[in-house]
Amino acid sequence: MENLSNDTLDSLTTDLTILHLSDLHFNTTGAQPLKLYDALIKDIEQQLFYSQNIIIVVTGDIVDRGDYTAKKLVKHFFEKLNTSLEKIGKKVKEIYFVPGNHDKSLDYPTKALCQMPGPFDKQFFKSFGDFFNKAFKEYKQLTEEIHQIFFKTENLIETFGCNELNINGQQYIFVRFNTAWSANGGDGDRRNLKLGDFQLQELEKQYKEIRLNARELGNNPVVIAMAHHPLNHLEGKDEDAVQNFLIGQRGIDAQLFLCGHTHTRDVVNWSNNRQSLTTLSTGIGWPDESLSDHSQLHAYSIYVLRLDLNSIDVYVRSTNDGGTFVEDYRLYTREENRKHNKIVLPLSQTTVHSYFELGTVNGRSPKVLFLSNNFIKNTEHFIESLGIYRQMAIQEMHFRKGKKKKREIDDTSLFFSFMQVLCDGFIVNFINKPPESSQPNIRSHFRCICPSPNKNEIKYLRMCASLWPEQAAGTDVGVKEFPYSELIKAAFEAKHPLIHSINPEEYKISTDWKDFITAIPLFDENLYNYSVDDSNIQKYPIITFGVSIKSDEYKSFLYCLDYYRIDRVIASILQLYIRQMNFDLTKFANNFKEILKDGIN
Repeated sequence: MENLSNDTLDSLTTDLTILHLSDLHFNTTGAQPLKLYDALIKDIEQQLFYSQNIIIVVTGDIVDRGDYTAKKLVKHFFEKLNTSLEKIGKKVKEIYFVPGNHDKSLDYPTKALCQMPGPFDKQFFKSFGDFFNKAFKEYKQLTEEIHQIFFKTENLIETFGCNELNINGQQYIFVRFNTAWSANGGDGDRRNLKLGDFQLQELEKQYKEIRLNARELGNNPVVIAMAHHPLNHLEGKDEDAVQNFLIGQRGIDAQLFLCGHTHTRDVVNWSNNRQSLTTLSTGIGWPDESLSDHSQLHAYSIYVLRLDLNSIDVYVRSTNDGGTFVEDYRLYTREENRKHNKIVLPLSQTTVHSYFELGTVNGRSPKVLFLSNNFIKNTEHFIESLGIYRQMAIQEMHFRKGKKKKREIDDTSLFFSFMQVLCDGFIVNFINKPPESSQPNIRSHFRCICPSPNKNEIKYLRMCASLWPEQAAGTDVGVKEFPYSELIKAAFEAKHPLIHSINPEEYKISTDWKDFITAIPLFDENLYNYSVDDSNIQKYPIITFGVSIKSDEYKSFLYCLDYYRIDRVIASILQLYIRQMNFDLTKFANNFKEILKDGIN
């Protein structure tokens, strides 16, 4: 079979791989360029070997302290990076830049300019355009030369703007902010940076032009904003304006914000009721001190945007004490992060359904359970057990069908034994956690309707039950008699399993059990027509099912029973048995009390 080329693989997906570099701080002192950056290129080559549709995002501070004498080292690094990627058959789709505070000329009079009165609008930018050009002249020349390394063509790169990228019909829009123009350097920049109305006005104009020219794409763009500083470094007025621009009611609906500067994870995510903005920060950081015996941690990141899965795979790599890039376990704090060496985030948090609704009585709004790692593990076991349980029930039915054909046992005894097997099998198949004590922690049980002769009361008597852990023969399992009220009535009317702790007002009978669920198998043969008088016929369930627990550690088990509709599972099994065995469930219910009194042969 012919191997697909990298270009062919790129054309098969709309996924995007972002190599995020920031705070490279190239300088001409020490041996850092020969060690750190060679290790960085080697690691990038290994990590991107299986990646498709690669772009590079550089979020500022390419050089250190505005010292462009390191320009040769910068170009050498990107030339080696390009060669390294070409060696593994990867061609970069695009490279985007935003300037950092170290990238502008140090003699730029930022402080005086930022203290000027009046709005920082288009007129301000026009009046002081020379200052902007001088401050970022060397930065713009360098980024243009880096761009030519990858694409062999000249491309005028402004310090802010909107750029469009189409990947197999999917539109990506990169919104580049210049947060460095107002930076004076140092900790005093935090909460004091100005973005300026002139940027937002120009970015909005460019964004609209891109969208208008791309109407034929017919799909929503993925909008990725980027800047050197985290957005919480802006002063209040500008931060509010940017937030409104990115995710406001009339905003551009950005999903991601990429930044650097802090060399840490001190970043802020934004969200409202219709849009979310996830911030991803990285940074190689300051150059190592030549006289120090210890190197700093230097980090970079790779993000894989999987649009069909609405997910982002975040790979963070940082140096160890030996200067080798490895997984950054400072960020991989959860077990699944460490297992797969990545963090998985939703691309759009507002479209993620991270909880499910639990059954409640009619007329009440549902209560919800947010998903957790523990619940996911229980769910995996539950789904696996569900298939085993169904298969076990079908095998038991065929076994009893053979006995009936041979007339070895009567229909009633067959049904009783089948129901007991369902009870026992439920405990055996669904519970996989060892008990903390020898005392019963879980009970499963079936009840059957027992109409009163005077037609003024409906009760349910225990048909069969199982305990876990198992107890000695003769142990009382409870559930002897239960009125048609409380949870049975509520679950029947709601047509949904009900958990006591979710509906506490529906059960007021004293019990030793911590919590329990009641489920009504709904199908025609399980409905009892009770004639109150000649003109009033009411329906009641014949068979009901319940599970009780004595420890909170099994509550997630009850939640699984609720969400995965154990009532429907039991209903499908019982309905199959009744129809295959030609069993009259109503006749059984009419005689149930006498059957219990006489005992089962």
